[in-house]
Amino acid sequence: MAKVDWDAVMNGGNSNKHPYAGANVKFFNAYLENAEKSLKEGRPIFDEIPSISIRWPGQDETVTRIEPHHIAMFQEKYQQFKAGNEPVTEGTPIA
Repeated sequence: MAKVDWDAVMNGGNSNKHPYAGANVKFFNAYLENAEKSLKEGRPIFDEIPSISIRWPGQDETVTRIEPHHIAMFQEKYQQFKAGNEPVTEGTPIA
């Protein structure tokens, strides 16, 4: 007879599952105006901020600076971002 792992069932299923499984992840550069440099130069100057967007279907998007744990979890996507390549589309195209 099959044995049920109730600990796994009560704690969200498979504990070995990737924490971002099912999320759409995208690396990109965000730009934030640097007021001090802009004032000094007399024109808008923007700082480039390497960022990550994480979005689960049907939920809000989370955007934050890239942290080392993001790079470790999404090495392939990060390498594509650093190389300037567009990420490979995954899944079934809708249109």
